[in-house]
Amino acid sequence: MNVLSRLSVGLIAATWGLVAMAATPSVDGSNVFAQPSIIDAEGNTWTVNAGVIEKNGARVGTNYNVIFLLEYYQVFYHENTADEWFKWTGATWAPTSDPRVISASGARIGMGNDLVVDAGKHVWTLAANGYAYKDGERAGSNYNTITVLYYDNVIYCENTSDEWYSWNGWTWIKVSGDPTVSKRQGTSTNGSSIGVGSGTLVDAAGNVWTLPASEIAYVNGTRAGGNYNSILLLYYNAAVYSENTTAQWYSWNGSTWHRLAGDPRGPTLKQTVIYTSPVCPASNPGCTPQFELNSSVTFTQVTTKGNAIWVAATVSDYGGIHTISVTDSQNNTYQDLGQVNDGAPGSQSVAQFYAGNIAGGADTITVTWSADNYKGVVAAEIAGVQAAPLVSGAVVVQDGNLSAGNDNVSGGAIAVNSATSPAFMVALTMDTDGGGSDVGGSGYCAVPAGTGFAQVLQFWNWAPSGQAACNLATLETKTLGSASAPAGTFTSTHLSDPYVTASAVFH
Repeated sequence: MNVLSRLSVGLIAATWGLVAMAATPSVDGSNVFAQPSIIDAEGNTWTVNAGVIEKNGARVGTNYNVIFLLEYYQVFYHENTADEWFKWTGATWAPTSDPRVISASGARIGMGNDLVVDAGKHVWTLAANGYAYKDGERAGSNYNTITVLYYDNVIYCENTSDEWYSWNGWTWIKVSGDPTVSKRQGTSTNGSSIGVGSGTLVDAAGNVWTLPASEIAYVNGTRAGGNYNSILLLYYNAAVYSENTTAQWYSWNGSTWHRLAGDPRGPTLKQTVIYTSPVCPASNPGCTPQFELNSSVTFTQVTTKGNAIWVAATVSDYGGIHTISVTDSQNNTYQDLGQVNDGAPGSQSVAQFYAGNIAGGADTITVTWSADNYKGVVAAEIAGVQAAPLVSGAVVVQDGNLSAGNDNVSGGAIAVNSATSPAFMVALTMDTDGGGSDVGGSGYCAVPAGTGFAQVLQFWNWAPSGQAACNLATLETKTLGSASAPAGTFTSTHLSDPYVTASAVFH
């Protein structure tokens, strides 16, 4: 009886010994060669031997030239020397892609089965033992860890004493606190925006917004609603907005996105391009510049689908009065907003055109007119346009046959009210005096020269003896009104001696 008792005890002890010696499963995210082997949940040992994956010493399916073995969410993946990825189905290796998706800035995890992936494709987990693991290896000497945070391309951890540390690649450095909270002390400036992968926004409630390469907007590391194909996040008037790849705008109400008619800021100038025909050299200011046919300008940046393009063109009419038209390489449709010839003695023509809801992409604009000299073209891409531009019956203004002392000219009034604001005005003038603000005074809210103005190259380059060359053209812009304040009535007014003025208001 005593023998049997001792035998039973010995068997139980031996069984306990076997249990005690059972291998502990590796932490999720473990890989070979960060470790020499990976232990799965059933206690099997996975290794890579001469480019071949083995489980408990036996080859696992058909695999070869393996350079990386990864356990990710309890599934095994491998990469070979041809940069091909495969997933173990339990019976075979199936082609797949790298399963590691870089986490959004602000993503955080507590103890459990979740994980974050940093920009270096390192997998971070937080086990029940209070240790943070990087690729299955304990990261530094961290302990009592309760949070792992990925924020602005840096890994942070928090412990049970509410202390925060940042990971510098090999050790932990103590920081003042939760980095997302410390950065919330200053809300983003009104009108701030970010593009894909270009930083963060902080709203009035302290929420941190990011827009990673996935084109999905995240708030505090969590996907915000069902957004996708997002290319811009905007913080404007205490609200967050997004724009997608089809130029559609949405506002965030705290739980979902609400479709808008367009950019909440109203129209804004994106880019301009300018062309002038050849002029006389300084050494021969009295020459006659060469004639040319059609004129083309190309935007330096690709245009955005859904935006608008405004084109202004002017010509001297030495070769006769012109009929002017506009086309572009994107086959956008241009509407003629008016063209006028002022007759003798100036014989100057000016025209302006508008294309809405453009196709987007690389774009070259061509102005078609008969042969002449002293030609100039200005084109502007405008974002946030919701309707056709506002123009007046006399928006194209010209001078040339006015008597002395009557050289102040203005176009008809353009009404901008609360229903059509915020709005954006563009104008092109040519100034025979070489003055400062070509379009100024009360018509443009007395905008000082240099504010919203872009001086165009000289359309002419000659000058009377003893005087400097003049006749400059100026492209001028002005934001008018706001959603809550009517903008009133605006006119194109010149206080000097222009040849031409053309303007339009976008809303």
